[in-house]
Amino acid sequence: MLREGKNPGLKELKKNRGEGRLDRRNVGDYYSIYETIRKTLAKQLEISPDLITENTRIVQDLGADSLDVVELIMTLEEGYNIIISNDDASELVTVGQIVVFIEKQLKRPM
Repeated sequence: MLREGKNPGLKELKKNRGEGRLDRRNVGDYYSIYETIRKTLAKQLEISPDLITENTRIVQDLGADSLDVVELIMTLEEGYNIIISNDDASELVTVGQIVVFIEKQLKRPM
């Protein structure tokens, strides 16, 4: 369940296209995905995006709790129109790993 009033990541994703999902053809590059995730995490966790790098661990380094992680996963699933299984989510520890995962998902045929 999302925290009431705490879904700025989805807002960031929505403003890129004016709705809940991004055009998969235009967002598949690593840097674009990386920047979107940085901004999403920074807003969600109320921290500076400068603290977030490719090697930043979501839980250990940023102090995200399980609800924060679920919220991030749901935001990314909705924003990028992808599915992140529980098994996949448990393997995504760093920002860079999340970016690579999303990039691969976006390159898969629809």
